[in-house]
Amino acid sequence: MLKEHVIQIRSQLSDPTSTPPSIQKPPPIMIAGTGDKMLAMAAQHADIVAVGPMGSDADMAERAGYILNQAGDRADDIELAFSFIQVSLDDPSDLSVLHQVAPDANEADLRNAATLLDGTVSAAVDRVQKLRDEARFSYFTFTKTEATSWDTFEKLISALK
Repeated sequence: MLKEHVIQIRSQLSDPTSTPPSIQKPPPIMIAGTGDKMLAMAAQHADIVAVGPMGSDADMAERAGYILNQAGDRADDIELAFSFIQVSLDDPSDLSVLHQVAPDANEADLRNAATLLDGTVSAAVDRVQKLRDEARFSYFTFTKTEATSWDTFEKLISALK
């Protein structure tokens, strides 16, 4: 049903008589998921595909490859998104958000989670650039946690611009 809804929403928002009128014609649609069925559907119908955040960097690269393969001729027309839900640049020992998301996971698995961004600002920038260059992610979101000061967070964002 989601596929049908996406098609209908795109059609309605692309209609020049829709109220309120869309600023972008057609407006981009983002779909997030982790499983094969959802990502295959998103690859065929979304403009932006967000990959669910659990797993390793290798898992994220595999998911990105799967999406682009499923997109076929659309591969160059879609963008990929990823979220770092635990940013721990000043206190790499902090895994508080990941413990909330995966309370039964062991520390080693949490430390290998792609969604954890820790280490130095320089290392974090290198990692984001690697995901962008090798796995073709172009949208990133960062959840600022108490383990990263605003000053450090600003340095990260400035370095990525």
